[in-house]
Amino acid sequence: MKAIIPKEKSEWMNQKKLYNAFSQLFKGTLVESEKKIPYPTKERPKNNLRIDIAVEYKGVKFAVEYDGPMHYVKTKKAKKDLERIGSLKEKGYEVIHFPYYLELDEDSFRSLFKNFSDLFKEEIIIEYEDKHVIHHGFEETEWLPVDFCPLGIERFCEESKLFSKKIKDDIFESLEKVSKEELKVKMEYIVPPKILRLIRNW
Repeated sequence: MKAIIPKEKSEWMNQKKLYNAFSQLFKGTLVESEKKIPYPTKERPKNNLRIDIAVEYKGVKFAVEYDGPMHYVKTKKAKKDLERIGSLKEKGYEVIHFPYYLELDEDSFRSLFKNFSDLFKEEIIIEYEDKHVIHHGFEETEWLPVDFCPLGIERFCEESKLFSKKIKDDIFESLEKVSKEELKVKMEYIVPPKILRLIRNW
């Protein structure tokens, strides 16, 4: 499995870049962007569920969702995400969330698909045309953990269970850099207590 990610103005991942990368990684497999699947309800008989990136691989259907900051900051959006997960699972999809504070590399790919590691035993190569150094975390975003709503905090804590040590170290280092070098404040000012306790025990 291999993907070459073209050079863009921003080094950070977005839905379009993620779709292009997955189309390469899952070459020869059905990969669809903005897929709509019927999900009628009493109130909305013509209702559809939209999937950012739908992948069918080795008999498993994945719904890959690129989640920008608002999925962590806005309570209504975070709650809607929880409802969508249940609905997508009803339709036979395994939901993979790709958070905005991660970049795509072999480490993040294997971390997010950790529960399906048996499907990905081959080598995974992800290269960037601009050759930039992969560094996960919050250095290049204005949305910090202190901005997260309660559901966003819970979500971060839960999804971080999948992360490798390298990703956790990157996240911690990025928050240290933002607090000490950029904002010149204590870590407590940019990270809520629950997340702070978590990352200090990584």
